[in-house]
Amino acid sequence: MPMPSRNILLFVLFLASLLPACKEQPAMPAELQEINEMLEKKSGNPFYLLKDYKQKAQEQPEAVRMYYDFLTIKFEDWLMVYDHKLRPHSDSLITNVLRYYEEQDNRKLLPEVYYYAGRIYGQMGDAPRALDYYHQALNASSAQTDARLMQRIYFQMGHLFWFQSVYDEALKAKHKALSYKQLASDTLSEIFILKSLGGTYADLGKT
Repeated sequence: MPMPSRNILLFVLFLASLLPACKEQPAMPAELQEINEMLEKKSGNPFYLLKDYKQKAQEQPEAVRMYYDFLTIKFEDWLMVYDHKLRPHSDSLITNVLRYYEEQDNRKLLPEVYYYAGRIYGQMGDAPRALDYYHQALNASSAQTDARLMQRIYFQMGHLFWFQSVYDEALKAKHKALSYKQLASDTLSEIFILKSLGGTYADLGKT
């Protein structure tokens, strides 16, 4: 091989080595997939399934342990929706989960992980940090095709803006949530968004 061609080939190989490796994600155990499905469909209570799998998770590879922790966060958030007195006491679990999925560059789950980070910091009273994670979730490319997740993100952003009396931004975010909710064909959640929009307009004196 002529020297210039060889140098070009070596340069191309060097550039390729700088690109983030596409890490294949292992299939998750059926029990964890079942828990996630229950949380997504809000069908039943996965508490005992999570509890029973806790010890087993410690014996699994890191990918499975992190996914178990992610589902634990997701379940705790699900509980807070039904019991507004519940609050996260620490961000240690979400910090570890965020670190892992960012290092893995798991573009499938990262938008949802960012969303739950926003939820946790919002519940802990750190609105700027919560909004930052919601923006990171929105900017993750794989989130753009998930109408339900986009609706959740914009709705929570609207709630944070409303709580801080930034009503114009709250309205923008809630209208965005409503548009994605219609795309997701989720009539029940659409009712709650409309109710929230009504409250925001009332606060603006537009009864």
